[in-house]
Amino acid sequence: MQINFSKVLVMGTGRLAFQCAFTLKSYFADSNIEVVELKINDVSVLEKLCRKNAITYSCLTKMQIESKLQQIKEHTLVISAVNTYLFKHWFIKQDNISIINYHNALLPQHRGRNAESWAIYMGDKQTGITWHFVDEGVDTGRIIVQEVIEIDADITALKLLQRQNQLAFKSFEGFIGDLLIGNIKAELQSSNGESLLHYNQDIPNDGFINLDWDIEKIYRFLRALDYGNMRILGYPKLKLEDKLYRVTAYRLCTSESVSDKSIQFVQKSGKIDGLQIINGNKCLWLQIE
Repeated sequence: MQINFSKVLVMGTGRLAFQCAFTLKSYFADSNIEVVELKINDVSVLEKLCRKNAITYSCLTKMQIESKLQQIKEHTLVISAVNTYLFKHWFIKQDNISIINYHNALLPQHRGRNAESWAIYMGDKQTGITWHFVDEGVDTGRIIVQEVIEIDADITALKLLQRQNQLAFKSFEGFIGDLLIGNIKAELQSSNGESLLHYNQDIPNDGFINLDWDIEKIYRFLRALDYGNMRILGYPKLKLEDKLYRVTAYRLCTSESVSDKSIQFVQKSGKIDGLQIINGNKCLWLQIE
C-alpha cells in the first residue's frame, strides 16, 4: 500500500481521538503518529489512553499549538476528532496539509457546536455523523462519508453524543485505508435546505423553559440540555414569580386522568420544590431548586 502521507496528527479529546490514533498504528510507524489535545482540564482520559498504548501525546495551549503547526514540513494528514481548536486559514491552505474533521450532524444541517443538542431541541427525526475535509468555512468542506441515526422520543443529548461517537469510529475504520492512498471521492455539501450555524455560546431558548410550550416541546428542551453530570450547557432554567430556578431532575410519565393542560406546584417547607405539567394523558414532573 502506497500511503500518500509521511505523518499523521490527531487533534481532539476523549476516546474517539484515541481510537483514531490507535487505528493508524496499522498504517504508520509509532514515531509518525502524534496526538495533540487543547489544554482545558488538568485530567485527560485521552492522555491516559495514549500513554498506555505508546502513542506520542501532548497537551498544549492555543499558542503552543500554533507554534507546532507552523513547524510541520512533511506531507501530513491532520485528523480532527472532537476537537475544539479552530484551524487558521494559513494552515488550511498549506499544500502539504490535508485536514479531515468529524462532525456530529448530517451536514450541512447544524454546523458548529453542540449539534446533538440542537437536533433534539428542534424536533429532528434523524441526525447522524459526517466526516469531511476542512476548508476555510465552518463545517462546510467536502463530505467523505455520512451515516444516519434515528432520534428516538426519549434520547438525551449525552446518549445521542455517545451513539454518534461510536458510529463515527466505526465509519472512520471503514474509510481511512482508502483515504490514505488517495482513493476517496469526496462530495460537495448540498446547497438545498436550511443550514444553521450554532456558536459555542448558543443555548436552546437561552437555557429557559417556556411553560407555554406543550409537554412534548418542554420534554425535548430538557433532553437537549441533558448531558448528565457534564452539564455542557448548564442546568435548564425556569422563572416563576420573579424568582429564578434551575431544573435538577425531570421525568415524563402517563397521567391517569385525561385533562386539559394544567400546572401543579409541589411545595416543601413553604418553598416550591417542583411542579407537574399535565396535558391529556401525559405528565411531566420537574424537580427545581
